[in-house]
Amino acid sequence: MPVSPTYPGVYIQEVDSGSRVVSGVATSITAFVGRTSQGPANTPLTVFDYGEFQKLFGGRTRDLPMTYAVEDFFGNGGSQAVIVRVCAGAPLGSPSSVDLKTDDPKYTLTTKMKGLISTLVFVNVTKDDKSGHYTITFTLGSATSKVVLATLPDLAPEGVDMALKGLSDVVGVSYGGGSLEAADATKMLDALVGKPAQFAGGVTGAGAKTPMFIAGDLEIDAKIAGPWADDLDISLVPKGAGAFSLVVDHPDFMVPYELPLASWDDIKKVDAETGLLTVKTTPDATAHPLATFVKKGVPLTRVPDGSGASAAMRVYGPLVLTASSPGVWGNGIGVSFDKRNIGPEVALRFVDYGIPDASDFWNVNIYVPLKAGQTPSGAAETIGPVYLGPIDAPCRIDHMLAAQSNFLRARAPIAAAGGKDLPLDPSQINKTDPKDTVHRIGVLFGGQDGDTLSSDIVVGSESKRTGIYALELTDLFNIMVIPPDPLLGGDDDMTTIYGAAAQYCEKRRAVLIADPLDKWGIAAKKSQFDRIVPDDYNIGAITTRRSVFTYFPRVKKLDPEYGNREKVFSASGIIAGIFAATDVRRGVWKAPAGIEAGMNGVTNLEHKLTDMQNGILNQVGVNVLRDFPIIGKVVWGSRTLAGADALSDDYKYLPVRRLTNYIEESLFRASKFAVFEPNAEPLWSQLRLMIGTFMADLSRQGAFYDYFVRCDKSTTTQFDIDRGRVNVIVAFAPVKPAEFVILTIQQLAGQTAA
Repeated sequence: MPVSPTYPGVYIQEVDSGSRVVSGVATSITAFVGRTSQGPANTPLTVFDYGEFQKLFGGRTRDLPMTYAVEDFFGNGGSQAVIVRVCAGAPLGSPSSVDLKTDDPKYTLTTKMKGLISTLVFVNVTKDDKSGHYTITFTLGSATSKVVLATLPDLAPEGVDMALKGLSDVVGVSYGGGSLEAADATKMLDALVGKPAQFAGGVTGAGAKTPMFIAGDLEIDAKIAGPWADDLDISLVPKGAGAFSLVVDHPDFMVPYELPLASWDDIKKVDAETGLLTVKTTPDATAHPLATFVKKGVPLTRVPDGSGASAAMRVYGPLVLTASSPGVWGNGIGVSFDKRNIGPEVALRFVDYGIPDASDFWNVNIYVPLKAGQTPSGAAETIGPVYLGPIDAPCRIDHMLAAQSNFLRARAPIAAAGGKDLPLDPSQINKTDPKDTVHRIGVLFGGQDGDTLSSDIVVGSESKRTGIYALELTDLFNIMVIPPDPLLGGDDDMTTIYGAAAQYCEKRRAVLIADPLDKWGIAAKKSQFDRIVPDDYNIGAITTRRSVFTYFPRVKKLDPEYGNREKVFSASGIIAGIFAATDVRRGVWKAPAGIEAGMNGVTNLEHKLTDMQNGILNQVGVNVLRDFPIIGKVVWGSRTLAGADALSDDYKYLPVRRLTNYIEESLFRASKFAVFEPNAEPLWSQLRLMIGTFMADLSRQGAFYDYFVRCDKSTTTQFDIDRGRVNVIVAFAPVKPAEFVILTIQQLAGQTAA
């Protein structure tokens, strides 16, 4: 601080040097989004090894691909991961069907949608006697879908199967094993000609939620739960002169359903007109003209459903204990209470909250999930003393469990227990309750993993911080991995998820590792490698494609959860681990590919590609996994989704994209000191020195060929100064990987003596 001399003598003052340092950010923090067996949902947690992942999220679990990917990540060099758990929804019941009145074999038309909604489907078949063509019309509400089939006898059995199984997006056909002959197919359709039939038998599973759409104070709910409603698209569209329309669209509708609206009263028609939707509004909304609410087309935001169910146990009265996260993992958690080491002095700490004495303080003993008949051998956790009573104090059981327990949560309100109905004797825990022979004493039950998952749940809501947007709650991640889940709808769901994830990664200066689509594997089996193209991801913007890395084929590994049988897995977790290991050994500017990029734990590749097949995929920006003698299984490509030769993009190569992300993120964080500083030469020189030193260090390590940093009057003019801007130009020429090593060998003619 400045010195104010008052007496003769020596004064000392410390002066800031003015120099600042750029601290490079991490480059390989990998975010994983998907299902796990346990752990908090939509809450990003950082883990530093696989053991920590096992403790918090249950570790590798059968049929949960993301858990395998995390194990692969740490097994291939990864050191820091951010886990976002998403949960599947409750069972959504069964589809509807129409049994056709034919002789053996019996045929059944079955809806592809599940739930009560499927009972609204009608089918009608007509036949043109001259051409022999069948016209099959499916009706759902006010929407119709028509399919015209050519004369079936002209089709081979495989063609008949394809024609009938793919009748429409609404209905498929099921029958006995083997291929369906044309004669049988004709018999099946003839049974429907002139006999319209309604599908029946669809049941919505208990616990299934109805999708909700919201816009401001307007809420529209689907009346019928089930996955069909997940694909609804609802919007309010202006039609001029104060008129509007509620437009309801769905993939099953040939034409969107449109309901004219002139006022809030007309919205009441929605229920009667569609039979599928119900509308809720607030008094504040209806107090204003509809025109003030709908300025332009307003899409109603889909609120994702699906959260599984947490195991729970009612202890007494209003006190309910639940597992800390949804899933069957919590079934069998045992709980007992005791008063060890609880004396009158305990209540003295909370006397200011009005707790009179220690009679309602207890210790909670928590036992790891117990199998039927198993006697607890020791508490995994003991939380206490906790207060069981109505006063909202920090020591109350719901607050204490939320802060200290990995296994349990309590729901408020809570009444005083007085020892009544509390499970006190640990030896009685897990035994059959004489009052309830179905459930066991002191044990949680009812947890469900859920068996429905949609792209909505995985992508989540940006406003609610769910799905991939839960990563808004974490400071930094560099790589994102979302392995395909068997509960998702195949390529359609994955392209939707990867499209949203790619845009989010671009915003967060991260890279998405997109797993191969199922259709690519089918194309490879037919040797149609020209059909394996990045366009299948439907990511059009070139700036977004720069943040995506994809590969082919998938890998085979031994699965301990299936008796060490060899199974096919996505390799995204392995590749993310290789990214991390390469960053540590060589730097983020080194391509994570080549003979150093070996894949641990891989027994085989789903498809073994030749050099020529490799060349076809490399030219379009699909990176190939190869298996070479002696070298083994390696990553053999390092291009982004913008890496097709035809695009000639600056960010063709992955290490260039990742190095740029590293520089941008590091400088973004380090330069914040300059905000509100005097915009003059002292600040400019500080920025030049700080950034120049950082870039010089990277240059010495071999990150680029050349660079320059400029911040002076030429970059920041008086016009900029008047508007509060300081401009720094950082330019660099990054090193790029040597993809093609060309050796030119020439044979020299023998020299003759002169």
